Amino acid sequence: MIWLATVVGRISAFLFLSIILLTGLFFLGNIQEFMDATQIMLLDLVDIVSPVFLAAAVSFAVILIVEGIRLRRFLYGRFVLTLFAILLVSAFFVFSNFLNSWVS
Repeated sequence: MIWLATVVGRISAFLFLSIILLTGLFFLGNIQEFMDATQIMLLDLVDIVSPVFLAAAVSFAVILIVEGIRLRRFLYGRFVLTLFAILLVSAFFVFSNFLNSWVS
């Protein structure tokens, strides 16, 4: 089961960094006046990637709990970072949905 935690953790990290990058590009695009279609595309990508990340991160948190109980060694740092990432991406997801409904 350790390999599963590693794979899901790496997928979660990749998706988290992708969401951070897309959100950063959106804010940079506001400053540099990207076209409206590009801004909407960035918001749509955040809307698509966020639920996938949330599913992967929740499953990673569950795997961390199960493995912590099984091995009697809980990884608090990874668990706290996962919860922080879930809260941050949830905020980005709500923000992008709000902007998408406002723009469309």
